[in-house]
Amino acid sequence: MKKILFAIIALLLCNAGWAQKALTAKEAASVETEIKAAAAKVNTIESNFSQVKHVGGMTRDLSSTGIFRYKKSNRVRFDYTLPFKYQLVVNGNKVKMSSNGKSKVYNASANPAMSEAASMLSACMTGDLQTLKTKYNLAYYQSNNEYEIRVTPKTANAMMQSITLHMRKTDKMLTRMRIMEKTKPGKKESDYTEYKFTNEKQNSALADALFAIN
Repeated sequence: MKKILFAIIALLLCNAGWAQKALTAKEAASVETEIKAAAAKVNTIESNFSQVKHVGGMTRDLSSTGIFRYKKSNRVRFDYTLPFKYQLVVNGNKVKMSSNGKSKVYNASANPAMSEAASMLSACMTGDLQTLKTKYNLAYYQSNNEYEIRVTPKTANAMMQSITLHMRKTDKMLTRMRIMEKTKPGKKESDYTEYKFTNEKQNSALADALFAIN
């Protein structure tokens, strides 16, 4: 029985290895070109999103859902609907957070975590991943249906340990993004936030007012 169990585990591990392949520098450059070309055709994106916040030591993850919107260039909006209503708007270097009828506006650079997340989203939506290479190392992988891009900071004092991006091969749309925080002192595991995007609609009319920050 043990031999059968070990054989099954070995088979699963082998299949997991085959399911994903690291890309060569030449292949990665080709993928970057494809992503940039696909993004050039997209002016707006609207989709559903789900967010999972994993905090080490907590008995369960914190889950949220809502609507995500993007408009060229560098305008992003998250409307959280469950478990409570909350709004996050990024317009250039400004960020607005709203809840319970109250809003707070501040500079994205004042929040390093938010600044890094905004940089990732902007690079993915515009397809200009080259802009990330001054601060991050990028490693490319592929499976049957998607590309995976693992982003790690070049400096030790960065707020994030890594950010993993998943893009569909067919249309180069971002489907998942996981932001892994650095392991905090006294903790055995890192906290992370993961976003999943579904039911995307491209180039629908989105008013500028949706992204206004006053």
